[in-house]
Amino acid sequence: MTPKSVVLVVVLSVIGSRSVSALYCYQCEGATCTNEATLGNVVLCPASNDACYSQFTEYLLTRRGCWSELGEDAEYDDCKNPLCAFCDKDYCNRLSRTDHKCVTCSSIEFGQCINNPRGLPTRQCEAASVDLTEAQCYSRIIGSITERGCVQSQQNLEECMSPTCETCTGNGCNIAEFPASRQLCVACSGNAGCNTQSYTDYCALPYDSCVTLQRSDGTYVKSCEGAMATTDQTYCQANPDKCSYCGMYGCNTAELDATTSRKCYHCEGTGCLQTSVNIETCHNSDDICFSMFDGFNPVLRGCISQLSQAEKTQCLDDNDKSCQLCEEDVCNLVSHVDHKCEYCSSVFDANCITAPNSPVQCPAPTTEVSADAQCYTRVIGSVTERGCLGSATDELECDSTENCQTCAIENGAACNKA
Repeated sequence: MTPKSVVLVVVLSVIGSRSVSALYCYQCEGATCTNEATLGNVVLCPASNDACYSQFTEYLLTRRGCWSELGEDAEYDDCKNPLCAFCDKDYCNRLSRTDHKCVTCSSIEFGQCINNPRGLPTRQCEAASVDLTEAQCYSRIIGSITERGCVQSQQNLEECMSPTCETCTGNGCNIAEFPASRQLCVACSGNAGCNTQSYTDYCALPYDSCVTLQRSDGTYVKSCEGAMATTDQTYCQANPDKCSYCGMYGCNTAELDATTSRKCYHCEGTGCLQTSVNIETCHNSDDICFSMFDGFNPVLRGCISQLSQAEKTQCLDDNDKSCQLCEEDVCNLVSHVDHKCEYCSSVFDANCITAPNSPVQCPAPTTEVSADAQCYTRVIGSVTERGCLGSATDELECDSTENCQTCAIENGAACNKA
């Protein structure tokens, strides 16, 4: 092996004293190194003073076996760069490149896996059966368990396609807080300063709510909601005036205030097109109201704490117009943000005939809004009227006359100017 070899090399461990007996080494070449069925093949080396080796192209294992199979011209000194490794113990060439290291932990065993992964040692990863150019380590959430580890197979990558898992590249890269802005809550019980305590710690459930409660004996409890004792949960259900939940980052640093609440309109499906409304009190005192749309039709309204994390992410995306948020009580009885039309009558404004300039945000619809018609212009005798389509009356009046035209909104601009 020479420096001009296509496959470069790096030292995994320095050869120490040689074993007098033959070694067992893992062996593969080319495609057999990426096939999990053959990746674990083992061979007994023919020479008693042999060594095991591994060669890589980038981070992909391309060959490994007994050093003697490389021929008499192979020199250990040629194996001193990150793309080759040699060693002198049985099965010692099972590992990946020396710089493929990750934090490997589970919060079941190590609480630091959640709150201080930087304090945990990295571990050299096993040789991978997949190209690691874009993903080398992972962090993931399974229920209330946080895990960190090495990407080693296509299955690892396929299992990491959801918002509860992320991959990264770089030596020991999986030490960042995961997920970003993971919930922090004050955790204390009984002591005199608990109601005013401000030190926070991570919740086992990454998107948990925080809680503050005052027990019947006058003592306080603060914690992540998911960590509440069953007795405290039952107590809060029976005594809502003694408990306060919140969903913002580290929100229970404040003293107990069970009088604060958020109220939002709630509906689902075609129920969002009814003239009657339902108002609910949100679980979290700092909740946000939302409205979700299919086209121009509302399909779900309520408190954002009711949504899945994927739905919350959708609603918090400023570029996603299918969900709208507002932070006042009962503020979410609204139409789609793009449902704007000219609204005028020539009885009151002569410009309504030829030069309307009075676009308005349409009211929340009470009947299905067509994808092809959201605004109208109609002429009744000598009067020109322009407005929104969103109620059964609007549609009926426009269908009953030939002097009514409808139009479809594009890019949020009122279409009924012409």
